[in-house]
Amino acid sequence: MANESNFSVNLMAELAITLGKAKFEKKHIGELVKSETICSQILSVLEGKAEIVAKPPAPLEVWKTIDLGTFLNVASVEPSIKEKGFFVGDYARSIMGKPVFTLSTEKRTIKLCRKTLRELDLPKGGTLEEIFVAIKKHGGFILPAEAGPALRNQYTDQPKGEYLRIAMDPITDSGGDPCVFRVGCSAVGGCWLFTDCFDADYVWDPGSVWVFGCCEEISAEDFETKVS
Repeated sequence: MANESNFSVNLMAELAITLGKAKFEKKHIGELVKSETICSQILSVLEGKAEIVAKPPAPLEVWKTIDLGTFLNVASVEPSIKEKGFFVGDYARSIMGKPVFTLSTEKRTIKLCRKTLRELDLPKGGTLEEIFVAIKKHGGFILPAEAGPALRNQYTDQPKGEYLRIAMDPITDSGGDPCVFRVGCSAVGGCWLFTDCFDADYVWDPGSVWVFGCCEEISAEDFETKVS
């Protein structure tokens, strides 16, 4: 019994050192080591008698719903946005002119979620690829590009100073850089449909806010498209 006790004490001491190297706070290390239940659980894992199962992410909360398939054709997108008193940036206009930018053929309502990268468990930010993985891990899906102009057109009460990036497959601009839509409202310049263009390995700020689809198993490929 004494040998088992010494073994456990030595193992917990080693565990405490390991947790310290992993930059756990001392108070948390102390709580782990002094808890007989937690120590027993950790021992079970170390001895192969149990395994750690990741806690599933909390269910996504719907932020807003929008309709796709409301534009007559691609050529009508910018005039429709301007009729609402909003503006379209040059780069947004450019990527909407690309053949890859298409519209859904039928009206369809989708539910949107919005989260910062920090809320998507990316405390140091992430590349677009990492963002997509995080969104899917949380149960969301990547939006068709049409969601950018649609959100701009239907988000009539956007507060000033808010900027939302659309989680979409990027569209290459005339300079060869991948771009995603950004729906924003400046304090003095009105509300816009912008784009953010970037390098493939660009790391987005953890505080940046991203909009993606939720509560439905759909993707950009599920939408039939129509040409301008």
